[in-house]
Amino acid sequence: MAEALNSLFKAEVVYRRKAWAPASALEVGVLEWVHRYNTTRIHSAIGYTTRCEAEAT
Repeated sequence: MAEALNSLFKAEVVYRRKAWAPASALEVGVLEWVHRYNTTRIHSAIGYTTRCEAEAT
């Protein structure tokens, strides 16, 4: 499962931009992706809801 998450992260964040300069741009990109992953991306394993919705129930 962690390997799938890492692959997804690389595909959606790291490889979409050719360069991450300055380093703070990468940090912001990571934080934005984590927020989007937890709050807006639906997950089939938890009934096609977001992680935040699943934790709230």
